[in-house]
Amino acid sequence: MMGFLKGKFYNRCIRIHELLANVLEIKLHNRFLQDLSQEEYESFRDLMDAIPREQSKVEDHLTDPIITQHLQKY
Repeated sequence: MMGFLKGKFYNRCIRIHELLANVLEIKLHNRFLQDLSQEEYESFRDLMDAIPREQSKVEDHLTDPIITQHLQKY
């Protein structure tokens, strides 16, 4: 980690940067979810739990107004 912070070991730093960015994004989104009202959180959770397994139906599901609104707020 110190090599990453000092800018050494460029190839390893690319991987660490990717992992660190993903972890921070997940933490940020989790914090965002905590700030939602209970109703907004439950409706978003219900939609995410109901994502279809068939690839052809996923796009239609993800364009649902609740998900679109959630992404715009985020």
